[in-house]
Amino acid sequence: CCNCYFITPNEPNLVVAGGSLLRIFRYVPMQEDGQIRHRLEQVLSCNLYGIISSIVPAKYPGNRRHSLLVAVGEAQLAVVDYDPSSHCFKTRMLYNYEQDDQRQMFLQQTFLPQVRVDSENRSAAMLIYGSRLVVVPLIKPAKNSTDSTHHSYVVDLKKLDEKVNNVKDFQFLHGYCEPTIMLLYEPLRTWPGRVAVRRDTCSIVAIALNIRDKVHPIIWSQNNLPFDSLYALPVPKPTGGVLIFAANSLLYLNQSVPPFGVMLNSLAPQTTDFPLQKTGRLHAHSRRFSGCNDGE
Repeated sequence: CCNCYFITPNEPNLVVAGGSLLRIFRYVPMQEDGQIRHRLEQVLSCNLYGIISSIVPAKYPGNRRHSLLVAVGEAQLAVVDYDPSSHCFKTRMLYNYEQDDQRQMFLQQTFLPQVRVDSENRSAAMLIYGSRLVVVPLIKPAKNSTDSTHHSYVVDLKKLDEKVNNVKDFQFLHGYCEPTIMLLYEPLRTWPGRVAVRRDTCSIVAIALNIRDKVHPIIWSQNNLPFDSLYALPVPKPTGGVLIFAANSLLYLNQSVPPFGVMLNSLAPQTTDFPLQKTGRLHAHSRRFSGCNDGE
């Protein structure tokens, strides 16, 4: 689910996806026991031709309302708008990358597609088949334009760095001149029963997206992260950087400052060699994360 301005530019909507069903709700204020509360009222619904695996809002230049980027199937992306004249969904664009040359010998769906949008609405990206990145510029093409800047294209992450594989999560970072993606991946997998032999198998890499020239340099990387790292959360400006959530620890990584981490339980020292502080010292460092906002 996500929160965005899909129906009108002045009233927020709650977007909920379950299975193949996409539903739009609006918040209706009501007074109860002297307090103003809100209830949800469904205003729109639609069954899509595929199971929805990821959905994020995005705003194209010149639009006051959000569009929805919906990932369905193995590697399909639909850009959906609201049509006020017919009060229904309208497909702006549809991308399909379920070709054999993209599947890389996968016989079944192992990795669900994930969609992310740059915080400044410059670009969107969809991760498919574990190591392919579909870049979708959020640019309105001019009429009769031959410029290919607005066309989507696929980046083979293994060609940027042969170690990039088994991507667990990826996010757009804040505060960069160009759209910059951070990948959390595990090139050589392990499991809890082998931490005595192999641990700290996760890594991150930050890639700048030069959409016009289709050049993607690696600008930052960090290795030897805990094997149980699960997902990432970008920290807004002015702090910047990224939070890495692991099962037993919480890490803060930034290109310009040394890495910092805290242990969340007594198992953390037994599962990683990453330098971690005890949670009792977290308050002293809390000012570092003062710019973090869950709503981003």
